[in-house]
Amino acid sequence: MWEALKRLLSPEYLAVADPGPMGGLWVLYVALGLLFAAGLAWSAWLVTSAAASSSARSGPQGSQPHEGGRTASTAGAMPLLAWLELWICLAGLATVVGRFLGWPGWSARIWPYSLAVLAVAGAAVIRWRDLPIPPSPPSRSGKGGEGEPSLGSSPPLAGTCPAPSRRSGVGNGGRCREEDPTGRIGPGERSHVALLVLLHLAGVALVVGRRYELPVWSAPLVLAALLAPQAPLVARRRALSWWALAPLFIAYGATLLWLAYRALDITIVGWQGLIFPNPFFSLFYLDGMILGSVAWSSLCQLSWTAASLGRPGAVARWASAGVLVVTLAWAGTVYLGKRTHGATASDPYAYAQMGVDLAENGTFMHRFELFQEVIPLGIAWAPLQPVGYHIPRNDLGDCPSVWATGASALLAAGYLFLGEAGLYVTTPIVALLALAATWALAQEVLRAEPRGVRYLAGALAVALLATSPEQVDRLLVPMADAAAMLFTVLFLFFLLRAARAVEDQPGRRLAGWPYWLLAGVTFAWAYWVRHTQLVLALAVVAWLAWAWRSGKRGAGIGGVALFGIAAGVAALPDIAYRWRAFGGPLATETTELPLMAVGNVGAVAWEMLRAALAAGEWGYLFPLALYGGYRLLRAPGRDTRRAVLVLGTAFLAVLLVHLTYSALRLRDLISLFPLVDLAVAYGAVALARRAWPRPARHRALPGGATLGAALAAVAVVGWIVFSLALARWAMIDNLWRRGWASFGYMRPEHRASFEALEALTPPEAVVGASLNAGAVALYSDRDPIRPYDSWTAEEWEIFVQAMQDHGRPVYLLDDGGLMEAFIAQEAARHRLVPIAELTLPIFYAEGRESGWLYRLEGER
Repeated sequence: MWEALKRLLSPEYLAVADPGPMGGLWVLYVALGLLFAAGLAWSAWLVTSAAASSSARSGPQGSQPHEGGRTASTAGAMPLLAWLELWICLAGLATVVGRFLGWPGWSARIWPYSLAVLAVAGAAVIRWRDLPIPPSPPSRSGKGGEGEPSLGSSPPLAGTCPAPSRRSGVGNGGRCREEDPTGRIGPGERSHVALLVLLHLAGVALVVGRRYELPVWSAPLVLAALLAPQAPLVARRRALSWWALAPLFIAYGATLLWLAYRALDITIVGWQGLIFPNPFFSLFYLDGMILGSVAWSSLCQLSWTAASLGRPGAVARWASAGVLVVTLAWAGTVYLGKRTHGATASDPYAYAQMGVDLAENGTFMHRFELFQEVIPLGIAWAPLQPVGYHIPRNDLGDCPSVWATGASALLAAGYLFLGEAGLYVTTPIVALLALAATWALAQEVLRAEPRGVRYLAGALAVALLATSPEQVDRLLVPMADAAAMLFTVLFLFFLLRAARAVEDQPGRRLAGWPYWLLAGVTFAWAYWVRHTQLVLALAVVAWLAWAWRSGKRGAGIGGVALFGIAAGVAALPDIAYRWRAFGGPLATETTELPLMAVGNVGAVAWEMLRAALAAGEWGYLFPLALYGGYRLLRAPGRDTRRAVLVLGTAFLAVLLVHLTYSALRLRDLISLFPLVDLAVAYGAVALARRAWPRPARHRALPGGATLGAALAAVAVVGWIVFSLALARWAMIDNLWRRGWASFGYMRPEHRASFEALEALTPPEAVVGASLNAGAVALYSDRDPIRPYDSWTAEEWEIFVQAMQDHGRPVYLLDDGGLMEAFIAQEAARHRLVPIAELTLPIFYAEGRESGWLYRLEGER
């Protein structure tokens, strides 16, 4: 029986995507389907009834009791609870259908089981939503809790000001003050506080001792650090709110569950990598649960502190400042401290090489001089240049890259100012600037919202973008993604500012002309960095149609003309380069145009959706993105509607043109990440704001809030906080983890190996390598070849003989699977002399970090 219980609790049993035939369990799934169907019908009826009741209701909300004794508190919570129940039942019904139809993933047992528990719990909350929550423990004066915050209005649940009463200061202009200005704790409350302190000390000791292996004596220090948001109260000798630490009990519980599974020897690690996150298995992302608990507790404490100081409206600003400070400190440390120390592979090397060539020679083309000796041999040319370059445009070996040059122009500037290090810090700096641009865009898009909403949504958008795993992976090496993102966001920001200036000053000619110029320049740079960004021009067309319908034709056309002139002038360097290198202004660097077709859209869109819904990107956050987009679409203000039109057009245009590319990867869409993160952030703030009970909502009840209002706020705010935390917790350890990126990254020892290679080989040497061929040219100053690519055995012998005739020794560098196979073949034909083992980036080979350098001698 014990083994059967372990099996039922095992993720291997609960999460397997295809659990096989149902057998006799089909009766259970039919019952679950009927349960979900009934819950769906009931919640839909509640939603429609609440909507009808809301439209018919009259009188000031939140201050008058409603029919049946219900208050505005429950009336406001009712639609939200019903909507939550509706979506839970709808998802549950889909999982039951998926089980009968055998849909992979949807058939996992955990889905209907966990959703059934949530549906029943939600139905119970709705049924007893009018149940009043009793007041909190006795007040500081030792009397009842009339003047104290009730459980329903306390920070652990909602973070609002204390419930108003005749004795408290709430209601005096929206200000809150303590009943006892000295902050003393009454005798009746000391026992409750002492119990809470002991519980938190024990819980913190459990977490720091068992999860992080810190000494138990550090628990008081950690607990004191967790109380930092209430430091202003300590300075004013006010009593702290230990109830505000209530979310930490979630971390304690998750730690106990984790320890229990370890004690039962139930494996959980291998099941945490599911593409789509499941609530049950999220409990075992222990660091994420701890992060969410600490974040929620900090929010509660900030709310309590603001209310105690009579500044309840400052919570959003304080939270925004905290999020921004932590995010920028993390981003600055990781982006600049973990950046690469060299560039290799294809894209990173080519971008860096073009930057060096532009800075040193005034051209993006690189001269591979070995062509001058090989062209007369009549053998294939492909092995003579690294991956990422075209064949030469002349007999001197001048080769253009297959990638656009805009990002390399930025790298060239960094190289001129900072030397070689400038090649590696430029992209991180550009990414940091993109965070600032995202903040500015959020303020412009949400300018019709209150300042606190703008600030908090902007801060969350910046935090989500800064910690995106895909984005961070691509900014630690010289790549174009961060630059494309920066100039895309800046273009949209300046376009919105220019459009607003035109509409706010209809009688002024060329209103907002500085913004039109800046929009044109940033649009040209976005196109220069990545040519597919050319479709951003459709956003300008969309706004022009808007202005035309609004009667601002003259100002609109004048501004767009100014935009076009600025964009054309800024794009001239790129046009001139492509004309010279490829023979015409419309010719492009890419060789992948055959991979783009409208027929690819469906399959590529599905793959991108799967990648985007990974737990570390938007798997936890996509409901907030949908809600944020919905709220933006329904926004009544003219400024917001204009912003939605511009951003929506730009998003769809860039997305659709990329979806035609059959080899598309999620990194190619990084320029759209700020827009998705803005929707997520605004959805989170708007939803929390809707669920967050105000003091006026529960004044009708002397004991505080009702169960429905309190739990609606708890469920929504808690879900938002933990969704954000679970989506990004895995990025925290980048602070102390060794720097790494998935492609083209070099650690210091790798960079030193290429200097060693230069010392180990004579200047006239030719070095064979695979994806390190570019690094051999850039750092070792040796002519590289890729001998496995295109050459037949006869052509290879012709090349080797020519090099011997010219007095040029040939070396082979084992830098991965491709060269390993070639060296094995060559060892049977020629004598190979080992020279040295070098620590290098290794490609297409598992389990090793070094490779040997060999000198090619005569035939065996």
